Amino acid sequence: MLIEKENIIKYISELIEKSNYSDLQLANKLTLHRASIWSYRNKRANKIRKSTIKTILDGFGIEFNFSGENIEIFQNEKAGKPKIVESQDNSDKVTQYFLNEISRLNNKIDIKNQEINNLKTKLENNSPILPQLDPNRLQLQIKLDKTNPTFINITASYSKLLGYENPFELLGKSYHSVLHPEEVKRVNELEENQEKGGDDYVWRLIRKDGQTIYIRSRGTITKSGDNYFSTVDILNITKEEYLENLA
Repeated sequence: MLIEKENIIKYISELIEKSNYSDLQLANKLTLHRASIWSYRNKRANKIRKSTIKTILDGFGIEFNFSGENIEIFQNEKAGKPKIVESQDNSDKVTQYFLNEISRLNNKIDIKNQEINNLKTKLENNSPILPQLDPNRLQLQIKLDKTNPTFINITASYSKLLGYENPFELLGKSYHSVLHPEEVKRVNELEENQEKGGDDYVWRLIRKDGQTIYIRSRGTITKSGDNYFSTVDILNITKEEYLENLA
């Protein structure tokens, strides 16, 4: 039986349909891409690839020969489900393919697990375990350092109190950058005894727009390695309350 070029894709499509195999089953059995099976089944193949046609026909045990751009079929097909002819060589190829895929995926998993373990180690060595901030409160966390105490975490409400729309504008910056210059000496004196915490203090802060505001703070000290960190609750107060507490 001679199948002309324009009918080859139709013939392969009908062959695949009669097999009752899914695209994935055929792809696995014939070691072809699933997309190739789908394109021939749905007559969407853009071109006839002889290598793919040969793989499919060989897989179904159909004797054929390419005759120019046509195909000559030597096996007279009757009704019934075509059988996949799986040689030992083909079966070994399929097995090896999946073994290679499993090995490749296991390697990716091992790499990801190593990355996770490295991150965990880095966090354990470098990152302190600090109390969780409440987003509804005026709170901040500072790494204490006499020369350069730095913001490491702040709530959005605290950053807005200081006139900053985005909390990230302050992260990593010195706490001294928002502190009234006349308060720096008093802060440094308190940090001389870094293990002390829990007392109330009043401060003057400088907003982004240059305005002075008055706050009351209460901090909890956390020690991690050789470093000290302070988690601070803030209350906005008046100038009068600030002066009363200094007296």
